[in-house]
Amino acid sequence: MVIAPFGRDLNRNNHSGTAWRQEIGNELIFEWKDYNRFGITGDKLNFQVRLNTSTGAISFVYGLFTAGTSTSYPR
Repeated sequence: MVIAPFGRDLNRNNHSGTAWRQEIGNELIFEWKDYNRFGITGDKLNFQVRLNTSTGAISFVYGLFTAGTSTSYPR
């Protein structure tokens, strides 16, 4: 099984965004804050994956998305 809340290459290196994991009650939360797409500058992507450990439910939560600029877009 693949869980892909964004489904694109994200730039893990040389960015100012953060990614973290937290468990609250029966929910495991993975959050990406101010991430950018690989090869794109100026993106600010904010989203979460929430896994309910009791029911097995998976939720995607999307926050503010600001598109950056680039002269080339990876495929």
